[in-house]
Amino acid sequence: MKHLLALLFFPLLLTACNKDRPEQVTVTLASRLWTDPDQTAENRYRYYVKWGSAMEWTVGMADGTIAGFEYEEGYEWLLKLDMWPVDDVPGDGISAEYKLKKILSKDKKESEGLPIN
Repeated sequence: MKHLLALLFFPLLLTACNKDRPEQVTVTLASRLWTDPDQTAENRYRYYVKWGSAMEWTVGMADGTIAGFEYEEGYEWLLKLDMWPVDDVPGDGISAEYKLKKILSKDKKESEGLPIN
């Protein structure tokens, strides 16, 4: 009976532990930042991002919000990140926390097809 209870409890334990594990995502960051003229200095600059294999650029997380990563303008970056979703989205709208796992590439180039700022 104890073994049966353990077998039933084990999948629940694994599911609970997975919430502590980050999701790994791959992103491309453009060679320049998007500038929001209506925001404060802290949130004014954001990355142009391609998520995974997406073809279109989107305006993503604020500059400086990837732990362990230092952005340099003039380079297009391909990064592997750990991502932890935020359950209670704060007023600043940050819905996930990111940490650099690995720099896959850093190419000196002007990113093409960026939306007009």
